Amino acid sequence: MTNDFDWEALKRKVSMTVEHTVSPAELQRIFKQRSELLAQRKTQTTHSTTVGEHLIFSLGEVKFAVPLGDVRSLVSPKWVTRIPGAPAYKSRVTHIGGRIVSLVDLANLLALDDHKTHVREDRCLLLESGGTRLGLLLDEIHGIEKVDESTLSPAGQTTLNIELIKGITKDLMLVLDGKATVKGLRDGDKSPKSSSRD
Repeated sequence: MTNDFDWEALKRKVSMTVEHTVSPAELQRIFKQRSELLAQRKTQTTHSTTVGEHLIFSLGEVKFAVPLGDVRSLVSPKWVTRIPGAPAYKSRVTHIGGRIVSLVDLANLLALDDHKTHVREDRCLLLESGGTRLGLLLDEIHGIEKVDESTLSPAGQTTLNIELIKGITKDLMLVLDGKATVKGLRDGDKSPKSSSRD
């Protein structure tokens, strides 16, 4: 029985493989290139997670943005009841979807008295977090816009309750932290600077 296996061809292939073995310098270059590509992908992913759709609304001349994911709905309360002795910014309640919901006067909570705000009681933005619902009284709804939260400026030392504000956009729109607002007002009075305006 003849051995038809081509040993010489095998030797040539092995020789070519050895000749094309990557040098340490080449390996270093490849690893560097791959790490740069991975870093670019990570930056792109991080950027995409900071850009999201926000609902834009206003109180007087002040514009706000709140992440759409924090918003349950926009509602027009059929009735509003005042609670005697409650802080001015949360002295109203209404009935929404079979539940009693506190209505927050955001202008009062954030001490926006000097901004000529006029809060209407016939429309509110319903926020929800951890099963708790909260209505924000507002003036106007302006629609939905994309906001890059990585470019926000800090609220700084102002009369605003900055625990509830994520930051300020380049066009001076206040980005509200919907979840922190619901949690803060659920856990207690987080607004020592709020006024007594009713």
